[in-house]
Amino acid sequence: MDEDTDVEAAYRLADEGGVRAADRLGAMTDVGVHGTRTTLGLLTPDTPADAAVVGVELRGDTTDRVLVVFEDPDAVRHAAGDPDALPELGNVMVSGLVDGWADARETAIDMAPPARPDFAEERVPSARTVIETDAGRITLLLEFVDDGPAGLRSSDRLAADSAASAADRIGGLTGVETSVTVRELTYLPVEGLVGDVDDEPMVAVAARFDGPPDGYFLLLLDEASARAVARQLAGTTALDSEGRDAIAELGNVVAGGVVDSWADDLGTAIDISPPQVVHDIGEAVVDPVLVRLGRRQSFAATFDAQVEAAGGRFDCRVCAISEGEGLAPLAPDT
Repeated sequence: MDEDTDVEAAYRLADEGGVRAADRLGAMTDVGVHGTRTTLGLLTPDTPADAAVVGVELRGDTTDRVLVVFEDPDAVRHAAGDPDALPELGNVMVSGLVDGWADARETAIDMAPPARPDFAEERVPSARTVIETDAGRITLLLEFVDDGPAGLRSSDRLAADSAASAADRIGGLTGVETSVTVRELTYLPVEGLVGDVDDEPMVAVAARFDGPPDGYFLLLLDEASARAVARQLAGTTALDSEGRDAIAELGNVVAGGVVDSWADDLGTAIDISPPQVVHDIGEAVVDPVLVRLGRRQSFAATFDAQVEAAGGRFDCRVCAISEGEGLAPLAPDT
């Protein structure tokens, strides 16, 4: 991956390549393809136990590699009519994925024979395309062996700083030492946020920030995590006014920790509006922010995190959507 390629350009190449890969799968088999979804960021391979994985090393002016994960390999083999079809299918899909990268670099990219790969144990700069098919989910993970598109590593550092700042503030709120671990950092189109959240009840804390940069902050919690927060802060598991007030307070301190890290990094001052709490289905908690943004911004930066303290742990997702600043503040070097 050329480090001169910025995050948005890299996303577009990966997304277009994922569509080509899906088209080639459909052309070679009877597998029906229902859609693709691409994210870009610092990702960790997440492979179901029964999945089959094909690895393809890329050669030329790159040492990147692609993992093709077939979550229901028997269904794919059946659709292809060949028990040994997976390596060839993986190779053909990867060829579709990387054609756009080769064109952008104005160079040829060769591929090594498919093989079962070793897995990274930490987050790797990657582009991930999920293909939904009649034969189960197929995931293509393009791992950038170098630092990947410009801004990804600095984004990871800033996300880690934000998490540390948020942990300090949560500890101050609860009186309990707290850690916040960032599992993945991703970029995706703003409209993709709706499809990227679970279609299940969740609780969101939303706040506007004004700097520059200006934009919106979202803290997303599934109901189990929201109840854990309410129990820790208010002694209740009910998501009533008392529980929601406790969750709003958590959202306020997390937003403050995250935004203060951005302000320090950018050398600016950023104010945060009072947070609002929404308890609804995933799509319904994200849609209002997207309506306010309109077409002023195309991408969102998100990180999935785990918060742990003596009282327990919970998972959350933090989303930052800035207006008119590209991918700032989470990609300051782009």
